[in-house]
Amino acid sequence: MLLASNAQTLMRLCVAGAIGIAAEFIGVHTGVPFGGYRYTAALYPLVFGIPVVMTSAWLILVAHWNQVLQRFSLSRARHVLALATLLTYTDLIIDPLAA
Repeated sequence: MLLASNAQTLMRLCVAGAIGIAAEFIGVHTGVPFGGYRYTAALYPLVFGIPVVMTSAWLILVAHWNQVLQRFSLSRARHVLALATLLTYTDLIIDPLAA
């Protein structure tokens, strides 16, 4: 199965990626909800203080966990909740390693 097997799936992945980037933008510029942080030039180029590569990172994580969850018979609401939970846990693991 392709990760983006149709236009609707591709659009959903892009929206999820955009939400991730929006969260990064808010976090970098306001410190909400995780406290203040910033990216260094190590992940150059930066756009509005956010590495461009973060777009790909969010899309890859969303696509991965979405594909894993498709193996289960979850209602749409439970699928979205599980996806958000898995993405949050993944981010909590990755961030300290990346710091």
